[in-house]
Amino acid sequence: MGQDTNYNRWIRFALLLFILGSVAACDVSDDGSGSAVWSTLSSYSVIGELTREEIIEVWPDLGPLATFLAYDVTAYRLNYRTTGSDGRSLLVSGLVLNPNRTRPPLLSLHRGTIFHESEAPSRFNPDVPNANTGWTHFGPAAASMGYLTIMPDLIGFGTSSQSHQAYLIRRLEGGAAYDMLRAVMEFAEDLERDVAPGLYVTGYSQGGNTALALLDRISEDPSSRFNVTKATAGGAALDLEGTAIAVLEQDQLSSAPFYTLLVYSILQAELPLRPVTSIFATPWSEEIGSGELFGGDLTRTEVSDRLTNQTSDLFLPLFRSQFLGQGEQEIKNVLRENSLHNSPVEGPLRLFHGTEDEIIPYEVAAAAATSLEQAGSTDLTFHPVPDGTHATAAETYLEETIRWFLGL
Repeated sequence: MGQDTNYNRWIRFALLLFILGSVAACDVSDDGSGSAVWSTLSSYSVIGELTREEIIEVWPDLGPLATFLAYDVTAYRLNYRTTGSDGRSLLVSGLVLNPNRTRPPLLSLHRGTIFHESEAPSRFNPDVPNANTGWTHFGPAAASMGYLTIMPDLIGFGTSSQSHQAYLIRRLEGGAAYDMLRAVMEFAEDLERDVAPGLYVTGYSQGGNTALALLDRISEDPSSRFNVTKATAGGAALDLEGTAIAVLEQDQLSSAPFYTLLVYSILQAELPLRPVTSIFATPWSEEIGSGELFGGDLTRTEVSDRLTNQTSDLFLPLFRSQFLGQGEQEIKNVLRENSLHNSPVEGPLRLFHGTEDEIIPYEVAAAAATSLEQAGSTDLTFHPVPDGTHATAAETYLEETIRWFLGL
């Protein structure tokens, strides 16, 4: 979202605070031999180093909070294996920001939606502040506070840039995030580093979906070493079918690139035999079907310029009418399978959503929270953000998360 300079500074300030407290704590145990057993790490390499003073210079408005930035940081690109959409092992990557401290806790930090390859966390450049999501999601600051900070690229970026994005595909996003946790434990062991018994997870928008997909993946693994105790998410599309219905009912799309990417990702990962021309109208179907829009070479603005925000122009009338009616059960089933609102979350969970969110309608998010409770999430609270848009709701989300975790 394009915001003015003061707003961007405020968000940097707020998210930096948020990183202090937005957590899901876990314990790591061993197999009885005294060390954990992992098998996902492939390789890692040093990207560069940042001193505490260099990190503070990037966030000059922190004031007394600068005292929390206490450690120098070494950045690594980490390659590890996860499961691809075809069920086979796939080499993927992510960013690791390693603080110079004893026994750091883990922070699993999840990016929002990206389009250009340069935005991928592992494309982090220590010498160019705010150039990609490693910087804009405050990874160096979090690491300087003492957190071993990890940011998965997710499938479609970094080492796996030749693969299609697995955008909001639950099992693939959750799997990639979970497997990076396992790989980082092996990475830490390889460096002979002890990791404190604490995992911290945060994400907003797509990152919120990834965070909940990660929590779900941890809970369904009986051998998991991670015992989740707290979690937060904001601005997430937990009910994909409900979101799609609300979007297709609108005459004007608030962000065609996001919605088009979701449909395209579903076709590539889940319905490879379904042609793009059965959903999108010409000439947009040709543009989307070429694969160029989501190949990592275009920015979100460039993708938007090559699409239309008119719902009736972008989608075929027949597809739209059938989806809003009783038809299109195949794609509806895929959306349901990749939704997260019917999977109970173990442990305390707080969700935040703006009442004026133009990307993920508030009514859908509120209903998703209710569904999570009905599914068996016994310690869930839903926090509406009055007048909050998809961008501005992040402010309240971050502040309230800090208060909850710091006990303020």
